[in-house]
Amino acid sequence: MFDELKTYGVEDVLFISMDGVSGLEAGAKSIFPDIVVQRYIVYLIRNSIKYVLSKEYKNIRNQLKEYMVYHH
Repeated sequence: MFDELKTYGVEDVLFISMDGVSGLEAGAKSIFPDIVVQRYIVYLIRNSIKYVLSKEYKNIRNQLKEYMVYHH
């Protein structure tokens, strides 16, 4: 996919926001070495919250939701 962008004349991609598709980040960086890759925020939250103790889960989840409403 990224090599096709190069063939169409795209010289550089500065930023990509993506889900956790295996190999996508490596593929992007192999064609555009300076690219900044960020995972979708929902994936970051889901991956982080799975480490929260069950008794704190609801509280942390609600705080994250509140943060997302006010900061995005």
